[in-house]
Amino acid sequence: MFSIPGRSSSRGFSLLELLVVLLIISVAGGLFFGMNFRQKEAIEARAFASELSQFMRTARSHAILEGRDNLCEYNPEAASVQETLRGKTIKAPQGVQLVFEDARDGESAFAIFFADGSMVVDDFVVTSGEFRLFPVVDPFLGRISFSLDEG
Repeated sequence: MFSIPGRSSSRGFSLLELLVVLLIISVAGGLFFGMNFRQKEAIEARAFASELSQFMRTARSHAILEGRDNLCEYNPEAASVQETLRGKTIKAPQGVQLVFEDARDGESAFAIFFADGSMVVDDFVVTSGEFRLFPVVDPFLGRISFSLDEG
């Protein structure tokens, strides 16, 4: 066995080397978990927006089939959306909510689907943290989709 001049013969890592490695691991972990948390918000908001789009499409279909108006109402305390014609409800995941552009003044209906197939949908945004999706309504085809808010 040979030894390197100026270095003791003991094997192992110095305290400085261990601290550098721990610092690198900490920074990498912080970046990973930070990005992962933001992606989780985006995934939850998109999943709820997709579910809400299908829910509203079904509510419109029920209004046409039954020949009666159908309202979609939002309950912010329960974070749920309910349609009045059949009483079906969907619940938003924790941290996801609907935010309306105008003051609600106790009015909970944000979408009305009429028996003739027409509809009125208030301006609202699906939010989760800093992630925002806004509805895109096609009144002729009755489609409601959500797009990323870039502004």
